[in-house]
Amino acid sequence: MSPLTLTSLPPELLLQIASQLPDCASLNSFLRTNRYTHALLHSTLYTQNIRHDNSSALVWAATCNCIATAKHLINYGADIHAKSGRVPTRSGKSGVQTPFTIAARAGHMEMLRLLISSNGGVIPGMRHERENKRENERAGERSKSSLYVNRPLLAMAAEEGQVEVVKMLLEEFNVVNIDSTDWMRRTALSRVAITTASKHGYILASYIDMEVQQRAREFEERLEAVMRLLLKHGANPSHVDKDGRMPLAVVAEKRGSVAIARLLLEYGADPNQGSFEGTPLMLAARSGCIDVVRLLLEYSDAGCGVVDLEARDRTGVTAIGYAVRAGQGDIARLLLDRGVDPDSVDDNGYTPIFWAVEARHEEIVRLLLSQSRPVDVNRLQGPDRYWTVFTKAMDSTEPILWLLLSLGKHVDINSCTSDGMPALVVAAVESQKGAALVRVLLGQKGIIPDQRDRDGMTALAHAVRMGKYEVAQLLLKSADVDVNSRDYHGRSPVCHIYPSDSTMDMLHLLVKHGADVDASEYGEGQTLFERAWRKEALEVMDFLFKAGADPKLAYNRTGTHSNSELHLCHDALFQLAMRNGHASLLKHILAMDLDDDEIDPTNTMDELGRTPLCYAALHGFKDLVKVLLAHRSAGRGRSKNIQQASLPFALTLAAMNGHDKIVLQLLDAGAHGPKSHSDRGFMRLLKSMDGGYQEVMKMYMRLHSRSRKGGNPSSCYPPWLPLFFATVYGHQEVVKTLIASQPGMRLRTEMDAKEVEMEMEDELEVEVEEEGVEEWREEEEEGEEEEGEEEEEEEEEEEEEEEEVSRVIDMTPLWLAEEYVWATGGAVSSSEFVRYQPASTPFSVR
Repeated sequence: MSPLTLTSLPPELLLQIASQLPDCASLNSFLRTNRYTHALLHSTLYTQNIRHDNSSALVWAATCNCIATAKHLINYGADIHAKSGRVPTRSGKSGVQTPFTIAARAGHMEMLRLLISSNGGVIPGMRHERENKRENERAGERSKSSLYVNRPLLAMAAEEGQVEVVKMLLEEFNVVNIDSTDWMRRTALSRVAITTASKHGYILASYIDMEVQQRAREFEERLEAVMRLLLKHGANPSHVDKDGRMPLAVVAEKRGSVAIARLLLEYGADPNQGSFEGTPLMLAARSGCIDVVRLLLEYSDAGCGVVDLEARDRTGVTAIGYAVRAGQGDIARLLLDRGVDPDSVDDNGYTPIFWAVEARHEEIVRLLLSQSRPVDVNRLQGPDRYWTVFTKAMDSTEPILWLLLSLGKHVDINSCTSDGMPALVVAAVESQKGAALVRVLLGQKGIIPDQRDRDGMTALAHAVRMGKYEVAQLLLKSADVDVNSRDYHGRSPVCHIYPSDSTMDMLHLLVKHGADVDASEYGEGQTLFERAWRKEALEVMDFLFKAGADPKLAYNRTGTHSNSELHLCHDALFQLAMRNGHASLLKHILAMDLDDDEIDPTNTMDELGRTPLCYAALHGFKDLVKVLLAHRSAGRGRSKNIQQASLPFALTLAAMNGHDKIVLQLLDAGAHGPKSHSDRGFMRLLKSMDGGYQEVMKMYMRLHSRSRKGGNPSSCYPPWLPLFFATVYGHQEVVKTLIASQPGMRLRTEMDAKEVEMEMEDELEVEVEEEGVEEWREEEEEGEEEEGEEEEEEEEEEEEEEEEVSRVIDMTPLWLAEEYVWATGGAVSSSEFVRYQPASTPFSVR
């Protein structure tokens, strides 16, 4: 029995097998097995594609130009209008395609003939105008990706540069409407104009590869041939699309080929009809297409047609206006050489020179001003007639200003904007290079340096307000500028200074030229000093004091509130300087004369008993301490006594915080007090420290308790407290400073004497041991009795001394130190308190 092969199978079985295959690709592989299967299943493959794949094989055949395949498909009933997916084209566009559009765009003429013949000789998309209009209206409601099936086939072939296809459609099928439009109401001629304009940019671009440029030139040549063919067959060169544009306007606007533009003019395109945006000349001037501009001017000069050089668009702008606004100087020169008006005014009130000045086109400004026809630089421009050309030049460049001054006719250098702002003010305020422009204007004959705006403000006032130091410096060099000129509200230039460190240079400049630092606005206006006080601009206030400002001018305007921080007064100024540690300002404030109802703020104490000197010592303001001590030295009577009494407390606070330099200042000022109390205080502290933490605390709390019962004690502070705090906080330099002070030196002398006494006692003990224990015990008992009596006497003396100390030592603020030290430092270290041992400490009292 022979082996079973495909050729031996009956046709019915092979057809049954083919019907079970999942797709056309599998069926195609199956039928290619041998000639027998190919002949048997060939028709099955085509019919399956037609029934199940929407005749996609016909789209493929049109793309690959397979005529035989297309014929087979058509014979088996394929849909010749089958739609494909998004297929890219040569022009870079893509969309839903049909075999017709694919063949037309690719230039497959025989394929296209076959398709048209199969369609009964009817070209899809080539309906009569009325039918095409209805279809376009329906197409406009769909997305653009599906519009290729509704666009004229002629337009598709034309914009791809398929000359032979276009010729075939026009000459072989005489039913073609050459001006048939798409959904944008664009004809084939319009499409070619748009395509050539877009592709022409590749030729003009210098950065494009030479090979790409060459392909672009070849494509442009084909487009030109297509356009010539269309025009020869009667295409309308003045057709207007949905955007109101003619083909010539498209070429001018998109900087298209001048050859295309010339071709359109040769076939009767209207040179004065462009689009909603203007004529072809305007569009070419705006886009910088100088070749098209030359072509239009030559066309007019040759008498072929009249090109309206003064035509206006819907906003009244002429071609020269468009050229100037776009900075196209060469095009502007061409138009001016033809006699166009260089000073034409559009509907918004602008002239070409205004746009040139605003855009800083120096050469175009020179070109316009050099024309024989006058250009008005003093006319108010714009819809609100705000600027003149000259005032607008203040926001331009120095060369343009010189051009206006040298070439302009009857230039008013003192001209103003519509709101009364002079050109000099505009230069001082608006320009980024105001100093250079102001320098030029001040050098002009007839300039008014102190010209006022509608508020009465001069250029100097504006420069000060805007912080233009260099401009203000230039203005003040002019003898005609009044540094104290007031506007209609009474404000002089100094009133416009914002009080801050950044404006100090401006303030120095004004004061140097004689500015009144106490000037204020009419009525209840604030002086600069008052505004500086509210902003806490200390440097400004300090300088104003030096310049002779009178702070008392503002006392009555700031109220009489009980809180001195809410109104300007001597105490408020004093508190501000103290709070910020500004010694120079404090010195000026203390030098002020006090009114009858004012007290010296250096004599006041806060709720914690601290005087300003104590506050300065606590925060380490050594310059403030210096000023306050100098003020104390100059004081008299009760004032001097109060300040003297605060010295020990200030010394304590300085020692507590480790301010060594302030400790020296206070020691030099006599902060230790009388000799007896100082020495006794040091000895008492050392004795207590020998007993450890508890003994020190007992001593401290005993004095604290007595201070609360003392009523109104004297102002002498415990002399041992500074050394105690400096030791607790480990301020080694402060301890050394205190030990090196006068009381400290006396303490060292007494300690040396005490050490000699202790050595003698040691020798005596050795002798006692040698004489015998019994005798020593008897003497010891007698000594103990005597010592007991001596201790009782010493305790009585200590009590007397403590009573004396409580009478002469001011302990009023002592609880502050207690809370500050023992609540923060002492509480943390109290459980591990280190007894006073000179050998183990980083520094010694001696």
